[in-house]
Amino acid sequence: MNRLLTFLLASLLYASSVTAQNGLDSVKALLPGQPDSALQILSTIVEEAPAAEDSILAQAHYYMGIAHYFNGNYYLSGNAYLKALESGYAEQSPLFKGKLLNNLGIVYDMTDRYEEGLAAYLASLELEKSIGNQNGIAQSELNIGLLLIHQRKFSEARSYLESARSKFEDAGNTEGLALVLHNEATIDEELKDYKAETKLTRSLQLYEQAGNTYEYTNVCIHLAAFHHEAGEEEKSKYYLEKATRLIEEKGYYYLNEGLQVFKAKLEIARGEFEAARARLDTLSPSNNRTQQGKWIYHLIAMSELEDAATFEKELWEYEHFLDSIYDENTSRIVSELQIIHETKENAQIINNQQVRLRSQRNILTLSLAFIFILGVAVVMLIKNHRRLQVSYRVLFLKEKETQRQFEALLKPKSGYHVQSPTAEWNQPDISTPIEEDENTIPFTHHYELWRQIVSIIEKEECYLQPDFRISDLAKLCNSNRTYISKTISYYTQMNFSTFLNRFRVERAKIELQKNHSFSFDEIGRLSGFNSTATFYRAFKDQTGLTPKQYTQMIRNEEE
Repeated sequence: MNRLLTFLLASLLYASSVTAQNGLDSVKALLPGQPDSALQILSTIVEEAPAAEDSILAQAHYYMGIAHYFNGNYYLSGNAYLKALESGYAEQSPLFKGKLLNNLGIVYDMTDRYEEGLAAYLASLELEKSIGNQNGIAQSELNIGLLLIHQRKFSEARSYLESARSKFEDAGNTEGLALVLHNEATIDEELKDYKAETKLTRSLQLYEQAGNTYEYTNVCIHLAAFHHEAGEEEKSKYYLEKATRLIEEKGYYYLNEGLQVFKAKLEIARGEFEAARARLDTLSPSNNRTQQGKWIYHLIAMSELEDAATFEKELWEYEHFLDSIYDENTSRIVSELQIIHETKENAQIINNQQVRLRSQRNILTLSLAFIFILGVAVVMLIKNHRRLQVSYRVLFLKEKETQRQFEALLKPKSGYHVQSPTAEWNQPDISTPIEEDENTIPFTHHYELWRQIVSIIEKEECYLQPDFRISDLAKLCNSNRTYISKTISYYTQMNFSTFLNRFRVERAKIELQKNHSFSFDEIGRLSGFNSTATFYRAFKDQTGLTPKQYTQMIRNEEE
């Protein structure tokens, strides 16, 4: 029905001799809520407008860029802006050219092409300064500030935002001021500044006053996340429901991506891992930042739902995704494919002979690209296969060495002998009996209690609980603290805390070998340590190395 209405509208525009400029005006009402409908009308305008109407074509490409942006098609959006920049109208109208450069910079920023984005913003800033357009200058400064936030250069970003805020206030630009406050709140939030909530709330009020529903919805999502992190779930729920309702009413594609990732995060916090995974599997985020958020929460859900092998595969794919963000060759291929796509879309304005020649060239280009990608894939598979073979061999040898060291650790100086946490126990040596007193376990039960202690700690992995106490172990063994402490001390010459940390350090060594992308703080928590300082101290005492030195040693051996 929507396509039919759009077709009738486009037909009416030209059947009634309404100008193409009126058609462009009708497109504004469709953005950002109905970008597909806007694109259909714009395509009709481009096909019907005479080549002499340079300004009409330039504006049509400009609005095509905006429509593609709201659809999440950033490469198509950038191509549309570049076409508009090539027009004579852009050269004759500095105001129009400034808007194009600003929008092009946003597209580059959203695709993590920061240097190109900054160049576009700076070009726009110089142009706006040359004509004295204060609003345009402020908009360029605001966009530069946002790009610097994405690069986590908060001090430089704040300087640009403060300059933009001053100009927007002087000009009475409500929407510009609201956007500055939103971005300043992002910096405050990153720096743990209490002023973030005040700025977000004020930004929301200004967008409501200006009638900008799109950015109003965006701030609602931000406030929902802010209050969730602060533990204020009722407030978070209020803004989440408001954002959900507006997105469903308006159909904001890009905002819906971020909303769904945030909802998956909430489901994971509630332990609803299956629901979170199902939600994330339906998403195909259009920019790298949202895509990265999807991957992170998807991995968390997978770690709870799947076996270790499946999770390792997912983790490898995520690391590959991160590599691909900065892969210049991949970016070049994607850009070429987008140019080919645009060429096919506009092929109707070229004569049949040109169509045939370009079609042949496109087929050849795609064939070469396919062969190249296939060749790279085969080479990478072979290299990865060989590297994995070497890695598995190194890990096998390390595991044997770790087992030997652990056996030596648990071997008592006298009395009973323990080969390893998983080995069979030897019979007690009755030639060296234990001296008994009123607080000592009877000799006949001493060895059985030691076996029970090690068995429970290994099978239940109690050492992964940071708050696991000797009293907890005594309950599991149906014994008391004194017997447990004396037994551990007799067999290991250690107190309970040091004994438990030995298991944790062994787990940490395994985690360091497997999870190269995790921080040392995360490795410590995964291994059961209740603080980073305790982890570092215990690791250094047992291995003689810091976690960082140990990780570097592993990498050197693998190479």
